[in-house]
Amino acid sequence: MMHQTKFSLIPAIFPGLIATLATFSVTPSSLQTPDVPNSRATGRSLEIEVAQYVPPKDLGTPPTVGGGTRGGRCEADHDENRTDPFLMVLMPNLKSEPQNFGTTVSETPEFMVYIPQTVARQAEFVLKDEEDNDIYRTTFAISGEEAIARLTLPSDEIKLESGINYSWYFSLICNPQDFSKNTETHGWTQRVQLNPNLMTTLEAADPLTRSQLYAENGIWHEAIAILAQLRQEQPTDPILAQTWQNLLESANLLEIATLPNEVPIIAIGLENTSTEIGSNP
Repeated sequence: MMHQTKFSLIPAIFPGLIATLATFSVTPSSLQTPDVPNSRATGRSLEIEVAQYVPPKDLGTPPTVGGGTRGGRCEADHDENRTDPFLMVLMPNLKSEPQNFGTTVSETPEFMVYIPQTVARQAEFVLKDEEDNDIYRTTFAISGEEAIARLTLPSDEIKLESGINYSWYFSLICNPQDFSKNTETHGWTQRVQLNPNLMTTLEAADPLTRSQLYAENGIWHEAIAILAQLRQEQPTDPILAQTWQNLLESANLLEIATLPNEVPIIAIGLENTSTEIGSNP
């Protein structure tokens, strides 16, 4: 099934962070035995316990495909003086684990991608099952501005099943007349079932604590999506800024963790939408 759509967005520019850093203590927990942080980051004290991402275990290894997490640039974007990262998915990139692989508890998770400034004015998202069959495919317009994109798929069409490795791809269409010129990045996602004890704890927790619990228990998609949303809502909060950096660093996404604060996080709904990345709604 192929869907052609444009999309809407909610831009958020993050002002500069204060220089004072937090003091952190990390208590990892397994997917089966979550621990609640001893201090909640909802207070204004900068001395908080920040969860780092702890990879899940015994979920199998997704097949190896080309492309990696770094997608390069369009030919016309190459400049030896550029220092910004290449196109890349925001997925754990730990050398000891399957790279660009993360778990979710949602039937329709968010997918996050860093898009460098580019001459491309179209992008493509593709979701495939383990047999390499298309589940969802869509192309949409982009403005070419640098951004971290949160991609939301139609919830009435996308229902991930538990225990299956899904591959997903994000491409910049560099030349609409020659798709071989596209630059692409990809990730792997598996839906897992929540432990009942963790579910109960999450229901009683505030959003930042939920993000921390998800991270500690190896559930990547929810951990980063919740934190990205919080940063959009409170762009000047130093606790959120430091927690965002800490989460990305713990997943070895160092290039994204050190991006300038001016790079926006934008929400893109891939259904019933009508505007471009970087444009006003």
